[in-house]
Amino acid sequence: MARSFIMEGSRTPTMTQQAFGRGDWQTVIDAHPLESHDPAEWLRYGVALLQTLTPGTESGKQQQQAALAFVQAQREGASAEAVAAAQQQAVLMSISRSLQLAGMEASGERTQSLADHQGRISSIHQHIAKHQWLEASEELSTLPASTNEKKQIKSLLKSSIFAAISGTTQEHSPEDYAGVNRLRKQGQISSIDDCHDALKATIYLDRTTPLALINNYTLANKTLENHPFWIAYGNIRSGSTVTFNLLRILANSLSNRAISTWEGDLKSPEKFFELVNESNGVNLGVLKIHRNHESVNKRLIAGQAKAIVSHRDMKTACYSYWRMLNNPRSPFFKNSPEKDLLEKFVENEIKEFELKSQQDNTLIVRERDLRSDTQETINTIVAFLGIELARESLQHLSSFLEVNNLRRITEANATKTNSTGHEMVTYLHPGHIAKSTSAQECQQEIKDYVSELVQKYSENLDQEGYWRTNSTLQTFKSE
Repeated sequence: MARSFIMEGSRTPTMTQQAFGRGDWQTVIDAHPLESHDPAEWLRYGVALLQTLTPGTESGKQQQQAALAFVQAQREGASAEAVAAAQQQAVLMSISRSLQLAGMEASGERTQSLADHQGRISSIHQHIAKHQWLEASEELSTLPASTNEKKQIKSLLKSSIFAAISGTTQEHSPEDYAGVNRLRKQGQISSIDDCHDALKATIYLDRTTPLALINNYTLANKTLENHPFWIAYGNIRSGSTVTFNLLRILANSLSNRAISTWEGDLKSPEKFFELVNESNGVNLGVLKIHRNHESVNKRLIAGQAKAIVSHRDMKTACYSYWRMLNNPRSPFFKNSPEKDLLEKFVENEIKEFELKSQQDNTLIVRERDLRSDTQETINTIVAFLGIELARESLQHLSSFLEVNNLRRITEANATKTNSTGHEMVTYLHPGHIAKSTSAQECQQEIKDYVSELVQKYSENLDQEGYWRTNSTLQTFKSE
């Protein structure tokens, strides 16, 4: 903190007390005499530090300074009760400011209710101090989502995790997932085996985007010079959302200059390519798109993009589509849908899959393998992208992409949806993943009709009901 303009003689308890009363936090900080033996001054100093926290690389260091100020207050004679009261006052002030910024009145009752979580905040600080990241992240999840405290502690916790992974001080820890992988490549992380708890805590803390440790970070980044686009090119009800989430997580851990989006949020797929090409510094774009599109195929033919085409056995796909047609929260919802929509669905799926599967730089995967053989399928996809995942991350990503976990994420973020009803990061929507098999939610009449459709188009399907292709899971077309 800059103090040069404060005269030594002006550092008085009266000055800091008056500034504290006015809420002039920076003056309290600048005027605080570090040689002071007044416990009240140290308490005011700690509160002021907490009130001036801002997101960034210095927030963790400042949070630590505040904690040390409260420790010093006790050393100078402040009681544990006085310290707790000062910390609670800091929480109350932060909450009041949060509510004001949100345009809400900070009523005494509501503010006090939020401040009751102070004990959990103290517990989080203790866990961080001991590098018990998973415990700290679990405690953090119990705090009110609207408080500045939660954002500040989340920032500190992430910084602590990254510092521990990289073996650097918290002040010099990486600021993002790509930074972690960059430091690993530079040899600043001694052993990946020491990262288990940190990886778990990071996934728990940021449930929609876990950290992926990439072994060949430099080489994988190099491939982006020729292939700056990754496409989740699956058909409807085919596992394309799972594929998209894998791609965006890998992108987030490979580059801090990546963009991930769904074509439904853009005027056209071409706008996505323009966005990536015209955005300064962006070197990777991940697009989720269902329909076969010329702008995508043009990039695949030119070798500028790589696509993952996922497909599903036709019977299960029809059951799932019918369930979505009847789900009011689904983008596909229709009032009293007619069953002939299923035949149109099958015809469109045949046409779309044939066009997509013939494209260069395309990997074809089965939805069944995404579910039941997740690790091997992830391995195949990352190899296709030119990425080598650390063993720990392969395990964690498999757990993250597991059906029940994705359902929990969707339900937890049900209120954070965009105009199309999708969760804003994962692009899952409420009810996207069934709690039972889709077949169990279909009437017998629909099941019989689907069986007839599958038989009608059997020449296009293999014995398991998947589209016939000339490639297997491990085969992809030329670079």
